[in-house]
Amino acid sequence: MPELRPRVEASDIARHLSRSGIALGAGAVAIAGLCWALFSGWLAHRGHAPSHAALGIAPERFYALQAVFVIPLLELQWLLCAAITVRMLRAFGVRAAWTITANALAFALALPLVGMVLVPDLVVYAVLGFESLGKLVRWTAPLCMLGAIMTATLLLQKVHPVTTTRAAVAATLGVIGQALLGGVFLR
Repeated sequence: MPELRPRVEASDIARHLSRSGIALGAGAVAIAGLCWALFSGWLAHRGHAPSHAALGIAPERFYALQAVFVIPLLELQWLLCAAITVRMLRAFGVRAAWTITANALAFALALPLVGMVLVPDLVVYAVLGFESLGKLVRWTAPLCMLGAIMTATLLLQKVHPVTTTRAAVAATLGVIGQALLGGVFLR
């Protein structure tokens, strides 16, 4: 029986990620950010507030403000993740190009964020209400981080000649770095 899915070669992924320019990664992150901004706006419109807000922002205003700053913050987190990861790969002797690495990491961050955090948040909020989101994030946040690290590790191996261990270390440090920045601001 013939294979129904086309086989994607590592060289095809690398070629696409390097030829597309940095706008490809920025677009992927912006789409994830737009999803989060819309959800934050919905929460604000419905009058919800987090139990504690960041940087002294009044909790009742937080989700409305988050809807405004989440896209640029996610872009900054992505660039930080890429900078850390590229530095680590280069420290391991890998000739890691900025654009291809950053683009790969954009998808490694955006896909788990949408699929493992935002979609479950939306479903749980719609079905069980706002009060259930705090319990849900205890599961979705670590799963999202793990998903991002695993996806980044796989993609780094597709676009660079790097061992699984070195790709995983570089990806883990990059993902943790960006998560620390996001943890200060995002709810």
